Amino acid sequence: MFPRLPLVLAAVLVAGCPSPQTVTPAVVPNTVAAVCTPGPSVAPSATASATPAPTEGFRDDFDGTVLDPTRWASFPQSGIIRFENGKLDLLNTNNQKNFPYVLAKQAVFPASGPFFLEVAYTVVTGGTNISFSLDYLPAETPGEKPITKPFMSTTWFYNNLQFNFDTENGAPTFQGTKGYLPALPHRLRIENDGSTTYRVIFEQTEVGTFQSKRRPTRFWIGSNPVADLKAGAVWPRIQVDYVAAGPLTAPDPANADGTATPSAAP
Repeated sequence: MFPRLPLVLAAVLVAGCPSPQTVTPAVVPNTVAAVCTPGPSVAPSATASATPAPTEGFRDDFDGTVLDPTRWASFPQSGIIRFENGKLDLLNTNNQKNFPYVLAKQAVFPASGPFFLEVAYTVVTGGTNISFSLDYLPAETPGEKPITKPFMSTTWFYNNLQFNFDTENGAPTFQGTKGYLPALPHRLRIENDGSTTYRVIFEQTEVGTFQSKRRPTRFWIGSNPVADLKAGAVWPRIQVDYVAAGPLTAPDPANADGTATPSAAP
């Protein structure tokens, strides 16, 4: 497992009914909450801690019991958002149409200066694509993509991991396909130098750089906009160990040979 920074927040939200006893998730604004009957409702208790301002950095290690509604908006759709073994567990079943997603409710990146985003995750089972995506500032020129489109996304397919970055007019500027090994932790890191240069790191290797004047404010994980599962396809199951973002104080000491490979099996 990758080294962790100090714990900031841990939380859990369950969608669905894993046992005969009814479980009612904590209500989050704009969240579809599953309620099952019969049986008495049991509301989970939250493990809360202070939320740092964006300029101080953002981190969630998902070690608690509920997602903090002041930090996250969660959308189970017909899927399941829960916690297992200290990880955010996003999954679905083959007879359910769409996959969940969670969204940072406030800005997690500083308004100026260098910044980073790092996500540690495990692909428990592969499936149709979902993504980590950055939310960016409004378009600056008429030819730029509208704000509703993701600027950066990492997308899982059946047997590879696709990184995709767009320029201001929507054309791909950086793409890289790397395989993954299910059931092992992986690390994705994005760095910005405070200007227009972005750096992409997978595991411990820099896989490329690109130029863009886009500056994100928030990020989300999952499937958005909502999409129904296609015939013959299956949803993946992703467990997120931690998410960290904020000011970049020092570049990551990754290898720069551009030949990153997934973590090897033990």
